Amino acid sequence: MKTRMKKLSGIFLVLTMVLALASCGKSETGGGSSAASIPSPAPKGEASAEAPAGGAGAPVSGDIVFQTWTTEIKEIVDLQTEAMKAIYPDVNIKLEILSYDDYWQKLPIAIASGAGPDMYLMTRPNFEVFANAGQAADITSYMTTSEALKKNASEVDPTLIETYQLNGKQMGYPLSYESTGIIFNKEIFEEAGIPFPSEIEATWTWDDLRDIANTLTKREGEKITQFGYYIPAGRFPTFEFIWANGGELFNEDGTRCEIANDAGKEAIQFLADMMLVDQVSPTIAYTQSESSTDMFLSGKIAMMSLMNSSISRMIDDIKDFEWDVAEMPLNPKTGKRYASSNVLGYMISPNSQSIDACIAYLAFITSAEQQSLFAEKHVYIPANKNSQSEYFESAVPANLQAFERALSYAKPMVMSGYVPYAQTTSVITEALTNIYNGAYSVEEAWTDAQDQLNEVIDEKIH
Repeated sequence: MKTRMKKLSGIFLVLTMVLALASCGKSETGGGSSAASIPSPAPKGEASAEAPAGGAGAPVSGDIVFQTWTTEIKEIVDLQTEAMKAIYPDVNIKLEILSYDDYWQKLPIAIASGAGPDMYLMTRPNFEVFANAGQAADITSYMTTSEALKKNASEVDPTLIETYQLNGKQMGYPLSYESTGIIFNKEIFEEAGIPFPSEIEATWTWDDLRDIANTLTKREGEKITQFGYYIPAGRFPTFEFIWANGGELFNEDGTRCEIANDAGKEAIQFLADMMLVDQVSPTIAYTQSESSTDMFLSGKIAMMSLMNSSISRMIDDIKDFEWDVAEMPLNPKTGKRYASSNVLGYMISPNSQSIDACIAYLAFITSAEQQSLFAEKHVYIPANKNSQSEYFESAVPANLQAFERALSYAKPMVMSGYVPYAQTTSVITEALTNIYNGAYSVEEAWTDAQDQLNEVIDEKIH
């Protein structure tokens, strides 16, 4: 079977064309990648980027437009802006929030035209595409010349700092971790008389997950009234299962997609069997009429994989039953488990005319104190290790620390720099949809998805 790639969405078509144009004419820096640079700090004693390193009262001024799509951070950015103003009265910060689609369409176009925001938020899967196309400023020198930024970085896992590097250059700064686990309805488990996943999470495996999901799936004739585990046609828990089985999405330099190797196909087959053979999950068609989250809230789904970023909503919305979370199950063959981590990051535009102000702002908002605001409100798990504990201080869910433990095996979603993330997820989602609908086998659909992505990579390389 060789399905033809669907007409790509406007988002990644625009992104691909704009970033390709943006990369033309840029200076090459190792491996064919282009990287925009911002001015190096001037010698001490001169008015320069040394000012932001001076701390409170440093003579920094400028206007900063900070752009994002994430509405949940508005309250925190407003608080940070107010606190920043007290220290840097001549720095003016304007927050602009675009819709998700508009953000990823308009941002690269604006930067490529020489305009756009001074700073913007980035997702880790999109990082290489933007950085390779010269859409991000090189802040390497400031990681050492700004004492505040240097201190903040020392409080972040080096892996997260490195994940925003391209060819050894620092092209962004991590804001947050993302972690994944499994949320479950405690009352459904109590009614069935089986242990909570949180009670067995240290040892439970894929086989346990499958057995429990079957036990908790209720049928009335041909109709299923309660599903044991929700399996979406998306990136989680798909990536987690592939990694835990010893597979990868792309090779190390992003020049080949590898999802359809034996480990990858075996992982997807496991999920497909739960969907098609066991029928423990609502079908894709089913969730088009009622979202999986709504189904969980109404007690129709017993377990589902969840990103920690959804926890604040669950805390607010679940009122009618007791619930908790648990770590992902172990792969019975490898003994491993993973949590996919988006790792949001801050990036500075190469077009910014307020570099000193941007560096001062970046150093301020990445401090432990300012990052704690994200933790207190359960918005994000901050990258700064000294700010993380408050995120996990909550009576509900009782086992919220499962997400904290998952940080030890969280894996940043490093993709190929040759394929926009939207295109990668579109191809993967189409393949999973075909598999979970029973239209094609795992071998057919998953191999075809790999071939499609490799065709895109080959076109970019050659």
